Amino acid sequence: MLESLRVQNIRSHASTSVDFKDGITLIEGDVGSGKSTLLKAVQFALFGAGDERSLLRYGENVGSVDLRFSVSGRRYAVHRELRRVGDKVRSAKGYWEEDGVVTPLSSSQLNEKVMDALGIRASERARKLPIWEYAFYTSQEKLKAILSDRDARKKAVGAAFNTEKYARAASNAQRLAANLLGEAENFESYSSDLEEKEMRMKEKTAKLEELAARVDGLSSRLQEAKEKKERAWADYVQKGEELKHLDSVISDLKTKKEKYAAQEGGLLKRVQDKEKRLREDEEQLKRVEEELSKPVPPHRSPSDVSKDLDAIANEIQAESNRLFALGEMKKQCQKLQADLQAYSVPAHRPASAVEADLSSANDELLKAQSRLNQLSDLLQKYEEMEKEGKCPCCGRDASPEFVQSLRVEPLHEISALKERIPSLEEEVNNLRLELRKAYKLDEMENVRREKEKELRDSLQRLSQLFGEEAVMIGGDPLKAADEVVGLIEKRLDYLKDEQQRLQQELRDSVEAEKRDQLLQDLVSQRTRLQASISSAKQEIDEIQAELEALRREEAGIEDQLSSSLEDRQRAYSDYDKAEKAYRGADEEYGKINAEYQATLSTRASLQNEIVELQKEVEDKREARGRGKELRSLSDWVRQEFIPVLGEIEKEVLARLNQEFQDKFSEFFSLLVDDPQKRVRVDEDFSPIIEHGGIEMDIDEGPSGGERSSIALAYRLALNDVAREVAGLSVELMLLDEPTDGFSSEQLSKFRDLVANLRARQIILVSHEKELENAADHVLLITKENDESVVQQIRSWWVR
Repeated sequence: MLESLRVQNIRSHASTSVDFKDGITLIEGDVGSGKSTLLKAVQFALFGAGDERSLLRYGENVGSVDLRFSVSGRRYAVHRELRRVGDKVRSAKGYWEEDGVVTPLSSSQLNEKVMDALGIRASERARKLPIWEYAFYTSQEKLKAILSDRDARKKAVGAAFNTEKYARAASNAQRLAANLLGEAENFESYSSDLEEKEMRMKEKTAKLEELAARVDGLSSRLQEAKEKKERAWADYVQKGEELKHLDSVISDLKTKKEKYAAQEGGLLKRVQDKEKRLREDEEQLKRVEEELSKPVPPHRSPSDVSKDLDAIANEIQAESNRLFALGEMKKQCQKLQADLQAYSVPAHRPASAVEADLSSANDELLKAQSRLNQLSDLLQKYEEMEKEGKCPCCGRDASPEFVQSLRVEPLHEISALKERIPSLEEEVNNLRLELRKAYKLDEMENVRREKEKELRDSLQRLSQLFGEEAVMIGGDPLKAADEVVGLIEKRLDYLKDEQQRLQQELRDSVEAEKRDQLLQDLVSQRTRLQASISSAKQEIDEIQAELEALRREEAGIEDQLSSSLEDRQRAYSDYDKAEKAYRGADEEYGKINAEYQATLSTRASLQNEIVELQKEVEDKREARGRGKELRSLSDWVRQEFIPVLGEIEKEVLARLNQEFQDKFSEFFSLLVDDPQKRVRVDEDFSPIIEHGGIEMDIDEGPSGGERSSIALAYRLALNDVAREVAGLSVELMLLDEPTDGFSSEQLSKFRDLVANLRARQIILVSHEKELENAADHVLLITKENDESVVQQIRSWWVR
């Protein structure tokens, strides 16, 4: 169920908003006024479908569609945008609203959300546009093509009923069978050398057993060489550890010696730094004593001066704000006075009075049209009576003269009605124009009253801004405002002079405060310097004592280092002998190990070859069995599955054909009230019309109105069956110019057809004004300066 549609820059619609309700809504207007654009906008909102370049309004770079709708009581909203990029128009991101939650989505994600909401099955989603076109929306350009174009009709039936799937399935099955057969032949070719591979695997297994015996012999020799190498290595490591220990002792002694030397240098440096710092502190103390002897002038504290300065600044800001507010309010009052003087509304009748006249005139017009239809039906019955020569009610003979006498009074009344109806139609149109003008003038009158009230309120707010000066000033608020402005400006001059004086006093006070703080800092600095001088003298004495002790320890380290260097020279000789013995044992072990590893590698390689060969043999055995299975399956698809598909398609089409034929006949009989004329379809769903049991040429036999009725009945039947095939419960139908070519009598029959359609909401697009009587709601679309304008007018006919 559609609830509302909002479009921006879509074709001829710059900005259009439409609300939809239950029942029948007629969208009427002249050809090219933009009626069908609303239906295309609905299609674009739901499925992003349509020629994007033709949808975007000429000369605009951005367009959008917002659609609100409900399905089974749940409400949704979808928003899509079009953007011009260079010479192309593309769909931009939109959003989806459900249960009050708004989610930005891409175009394809929006399609999925819409299909979920509409209940379109996953298997049918690739057909979303055919489902939309045949379950919801009957477009004008595809309506009559069903009769004249056999290919278009065949394509429409296939798309609506999704019968192409059987042909696709059969074609796919043929390709599957061929692929299965090809796969089977590949498997058979792959397994053709299976016996040869089995023989090679036996030969390699025997060779592997010979290599295993050789590996066992080499393993014993390798173990003996390994034990000899390990003994030599242990002795070599021990001699190395002894040498390493001596190196460590010597290194530690050298480190200590270097450390003592560094400490001695550091202590000497500290003595020099302390003496330099002592001299600097003594000079700084002398300067501090001189600065403390200078006097400080008297002054006010900066905080007291700042408080006075802040008070003055606040007062200046308050007066400046009041001065600005007075000026702005005065300008607003003067502008409102000028606007009010230039705003005038001409005299006119209220819209309510014009509405009453329009309702009365329209009722009279509908009564006259209804009476004219009744009299026309009556004359037709008199013609049938004259042709049969009998009264259809009582069966008595009726002479031509008697029938002619019956016609006299209806003919006179018809003549009078035909003269009266055009004048009534002209009166209704004139009253509609007057009503539109009255609505605008009533709105202008309301605007003038609002402006007068706004001026009074603004003058009152202006007077409230006068403050204390209002005691001395009276009269016109606008003139008084000028006097108040002069007083405020004088007050501001005085306050600014006082502000400058206080700013100078604040600068002087801050400088004096800095001097006070400097003296306090100097007293603290003097105390600190005196303590620092005393401490530095004591630290210099302590460092001198520490330096003497360090020099005594350094002499003992030098003696230990000389003894350790002699021990290390003897350890180097023992280490070289152990290294030569280890290298000889390692070389013997390497030779045996190389032969052993080579044999292991050969055995491993052979084992891998056997494993690969065994896997290949198993694969070929499996491939030979798989080839037999695939060949059998290919035969089953060709001989069993494909013939069954054909039978299923015939049964489905036969059932759909009967169901379609019943609906087609039912809709046609509602549009054409002639029991002699009947319609049906053949096995290819081609429409056939019979008159009195005799088949007529569909292109030459029926009248233009009857051909239009056949096309509409065919399309409505197609819609009904398509909904059942898709499994949809549809309460909405969109019909675009369904009555094109209908006579006045057929338009009356169409109203009966619409009343019998099983849909809660029907939206008709038509330029036929006669259809207003069949509608619950009417939207009038006009075109002004190449821009479509939609006006909601109420339905004058109560169902």
